[in-house]
Amino acid sequence: MQYDFYSEKECSKWDQFLSDSFDGNFLHSRKFLSYHRDRFKDRSIIISSEKGDLLGILPLAEDLKDSEVLISHPGSTYGGIIHSGNLRGELMIEALNDIKSLLYRSGYKSMIYKPIPEIYKNPGISDDIYALWLLGASCERVDLTSCIKLENRLKISSQRVRSLKKSNKIYHSINKDFEKIDQFWEILTENLQKFNISPVHSLFEIKELASKFSTEISLITTEKNHSLTAGVLLFNFENVDHAQYIASSSEGHETSALDFIFDYCIKEATSNNKDYFNFGISTEENGRVLNQGLYSYKNGYGSGSALHYFYKLDLCD
Repeated sequence: MQYDFYSEKECSKWDQFLSDSFDGNFLHSRKFLSYHRDRFKDRSIIISSEKGDLLGILPLAEDLKDSEVLISHPGSTYGGIIHSGNLRGELMIEALNDIKSLLYRSGYKSMIYKPIPEIYKNPGISDDIYALWLLGASCERVDLTSCIKLENRLKISSQRVRSLKKSNKIYHSINKDFEKIDQFWEILTENLQKFNISPVHSLFEIKELASKFSTEISLITTEKNHSLTAGVLLFNFENVDHAQYIASSSEGHETSALDFIFDYCIKEATSNNKDYFNFGISTEENGRVLNQGLYSYKNGYGSGSALHYFYKLDLCD
């Protein structure tokens, strides 16, 4: 097999292969990754056969804190090798071993590999994780996420049932107008400031992404007396609807506005034949701390759980 570092002239080739792959999604597209191309030094890899046929792609970029460390991918929730079924078994082991050697020769010391979580895999293929284990990779981090398996939803808590009944008496319509993003972002920022954190994306970035991915990114909000009280910004994947950002005003908390919105979102995901509705992680400090209150709140909607793994591969071994 042949391995080359990605260059911008291969943008269309990359995205076309991605669209035909098993597990890749818009988070791995050059259109998505390019929105912060000035922030990261991209070192993505293209894997080809000896005949020149494209076999796989690996989104990669240097860690902002340590230029000798690569992450797959620092600008995306998860990355890993994306392929169409050709890189399985011994071929995957060979590919990762060869990539390890290439990166070491290029001056890098380690790679943080964030495989695609199982709930996003369609079909589920995890040969890369097995290959990583054979090559001596260690699990550096695990995040716990709450997700509803829509065909087998767990029991909804009595508190969520009461809150939904309350919200149904107050709210009667859902707004899907992305022009509400400024109002939503103001509430979101105020919510996060209480914990001394900021949204991963800036308002400008999320607007830019939404303009590029109008189908994949949507905003669901509701109002009381013509004032926005709560909203959820969704990343819509082929088999999963993911709540990327969740926010509620103080009045929204009092009136259980999020229960009204989540009830709508879950019903929409079900009607669109999605497999999961994902509320996102409830872990902090690189997975070492579980926010039990947040986790219990999400589970109240009938969620199960899934894991996001982070592996570290030392390239010099």
